Amino acid sequence: MKFRTFALLSSLLPLAAAAAPIPGVASHWLANTSGTSEGHIANFLTDMVVYYPAQGSNASGPLAITASFWDEGNCGYCGYKDGASIGKAEWWRDTIHSDRAWYGGKKCTIGNLWGRAFLFRNSAPPKGDSAPYVACTGHDTLRSVTDPTALAFDRSGNLLVADNGPDQNVKIFAMDAPKPRLLRTFGDSGGVFAGPVSGRAGTRRFWGIRGLGVDSTGNVYVGNTGIPMQTMGGTDIRVFSGKDSSLLWQVQGLSFVNSADADPASDAKSVFLNAKRFEMDWSQAPGRSWKLAATTLDPFRYPSDPRIVQPMESVFLRRIQGKLFQFSTSMTGDFLAIHRFVEGSEIAVPAGFICLRDAKVAWMADSAPAFERNEANKRVRWAWMDRNGDGIPQKSEYALYDNFNIYSQSLEVGEDGALWTGGQGDWSVQFQGGGLVGYGLDSLDKWGVPHWNLSKPNHVDVPFPADSGFVGRMKYLTGSDVMYLGVQRNYFLRKVLRYEHWSDPARRNLSATIDLGYDDKGEAEIRLDQNSAAMTLPMSFTADSDYVYTAYLDNGRDARVRGEISVQEARSGRMVGWIVPGAEVGFRAGAVDLLYGVNVRTQADGHKVVFVEEDGFGKVMAYRWCPVGAKCSEAVGVEAQQASQGLATRHRVDGWEVRVPVGSMLDVRDLRGALIRAVHGNDWVRLGALAKGVYLAQLRGGQSSGQAVRIVVP
Repeated sequence: MKFRTFALLSSLLPLAAAAAPIPGVASHWLANTSGTSEGHIANFLTDMVVYYPAQGSNASGPLAITASFWDEGNCGYCGYKDGASIGKAEWWRDTIHSDRAWYGGKKCTIGNLWGRAFLFRNSAPPKGDSAPYVACTGHDTLRSVTDPTALAFDRSGNLLVADNGPDQNVKIFAMDAPKPRLLRTFGDSGGVFAGPVSGRAGTRRFWGIRGLGVDSTGNVYVGNTGIPMQTMGGTDIRVFSGKDSSLLWQVQGLSFVNSADADPASDAKSVFLNAKRFEMDWSQAPGRSWKLAATTLDPFRYPSDPRIVQPMESVFLRRIQGKLFQFSTSMTGDFLAIHRFVEGSEIAVPAGFICLRDAKVAWMADSAPAFERNEANKRVRWAWMDRNGDGIPQKSEYALYDNFNIYSQSLEVGEDGALWTGGQGDWSVQFQGGGLVGYGLDSLDKWGVPHWNLSKPNHVDVPFPADSGFVGRMKYLTGSDVMYLGVQRNYFLRKVLRYEHWSDPARRNLSATIDLGYDDKGEAEIRLDQNSAAMTLPMSFTADSDYVYTAYLDNGRDARVRGEISVQEARSGRMVGWIVPGAEVGFRAGAVDLLYGVNVRTQADGHKVVFVEEDGFGKVMAYRWCPVGAKCSEAVGVEAQQASQGLATRHRVDGWEVRVPVGSMLDVRDLRGALIRAVHGNDWVRLGALAKGVYLAQLRGGQSSGQAVRIVVP
């Protein structure tokens, strides 16, 4: 029998062969306690109860059981125990109610349930007869809680009430008299929005409590859904000891259809989603490298923040004149929202909102400037710029402008604050449309609010022929004056064109054409999860001075897995390799369905960090690796030498052998994560024949457990 030779390489070592999986990639992630599909924490906690052995024949409790109006990973009803998901809990779906609680023969219920910022009720609760209240059998109606959103009894019969008003805490009432009596509160008053640093996360700084429970040992369960629930929230369950109120365990699922970006001045350590900030410690293993640092949205101080009602899936962080700004848009690039940050607070202050594609958006739909929507005004859009620094729109702060590319989904914010929108063909004076449009930053006012003169656009003809399609995505590098234009047809990208000397028409030149491998298999209609698996559909790209990074709607270009990123040289378009979800996340990720679903940052030591949307299992991927020749390569060489101990190979007459330590096992999987074989450690063991291709493997058990390796069979 003839055996194919193979090379066993540590995932930290470069591959010398042609394009292949990029070695040394660590599959970090953020915003979910678990990185795997089976263990992920579900999205959007809408109800929660706690079961323990005295309740429910199927309980193995204490268990926190949650409901959600949607979970992409198919765990809309999920159970949690001891800091981990135990999977689906649909058999209890009809009993999961946060608005009622029982103790003996006593029942309490929330009447006129409001839930500010939970179920599209974004104003303060009503007053008078319509105000929310708590009614308990044998007791007077409880009306002292501003916005009651969850109930539970403790073992002594005291009633716990979640207050979703400005206090953001739990109020505990004695029920030993007809009139409930406040005993104490649990949680910091003001929750995550309290001082000294508003927005800063903390163990007892709650935000949007929607679930309460007490188990048979007195442990208290607090289920936070975030504010607002639908567009910026998630699932955040914290369990506190009934003995000393210390935190016993916590699970978090804080991302749904989100991209992420890092503060450019943070060395990729301060990472933002649309309304949350995370801190990354890259010295830690994937899964332990992230923590929630803050929520950046305060609906009490800024009740008109557009993030309350308008989903903003994609974010871009920019430092302009030293100040930090967050730019956000929808999954299809319909608008651009601008937020600024101020010293001493984590809260992002609304600073502007520019409608791009559609004049009708959810935010300020009833307050935006009115005009007749007819053929003559088809390009008219509105914009709001905060002119007094209060973060609250006033009518005098709105303006109308002409958007010359009303069908474009392409936008970019340069490092200098310049705005760009895409288009097709040449700029037409006759039809007042076409081309690309740029708006240079006019100024930052005394409050730090950026301003652009939208009535004075800079028109640039699309430099490639009109019949090549639209500019569907853009990336501009201000420092090097390089523009990357993504050529789009039928929604997806065909190629990326790299232009040098972009701002100088006399010197502007096309320096690279980068083919992204588009292939729709001749289908007239593309549907995710129906006919897209065999296609190659470039969905999103970003670029830096070194590489172009492309994410695909479904299966990637080379490894044919979801979550795959193709990496090509920026100056030549040469394929460098590809990144796939690693062993850290079970070799699996969800689809990428944002136009701007991928961002990249280069750290001071040369490491690249690629942030990728991963809504399938409620997180954001953060692939990190050291490119060949980067400053970090020497340190990686040391790591590789240490990591490869016990993974020696040798060639025999009948094939190759691998040295797998006794007590360990080497799992060999294909790039889809399917197990090919498992090799038990017994010093030198023969791997056996493998078909030509690339395989992923991981050691289990023993001192080397968790070490990921790649097997390349040429």
